[in-house]
Amino acid sequence: MITKTDLAYIAGLLDGEGTISISNQFYMAVRIRNTDKEAMHWLKGIFPLARLYTIMPRQPTHKTSYSLELSGDNASDLLKHLLPFLRIKKRQALLAIHFINERHLRAPRPGHKLHHSVIAKRKQYYIEMKQLNS
Repeated sequence: MITKTDLAYIAGLLDGEGTISISNQFYMAVRIRNTDKEAMHWLKGIFPLARLYTIMPRQPTHKTSYSLELSGDNASDLLKHLLPFLRIKKRQALLAIHFINERHLRAPRPGHKLHHSVIAKRKQYYIEMKQLNS
């Protein structure tokens, strides 16, 4: 079971070493990147649906880093739990949650063409997140 202390720790990691993004392809993701392998595997254990990547250093003096990524509903669920503890990325978290909660922004089925108004609304979210992250 995840504790409030764990949530506060994860929120600190996200505030300090994470990103919340909406891509220009309208993909919402939460990523935390860190060089502490043990901490990142601990996170993966808490969030088994997350993807964990190993990033090899470009320079011999740099450390190997690890990137944990959650997307869509899984990312939104995490952000909802972290909201009380986030400081730096609280506005991005709220925007990402709203983006995922707007079900009408989703295609009714894969390959279905979206109405231009839905695409325009998605672009608004993308632009606003980009501004928050700059």
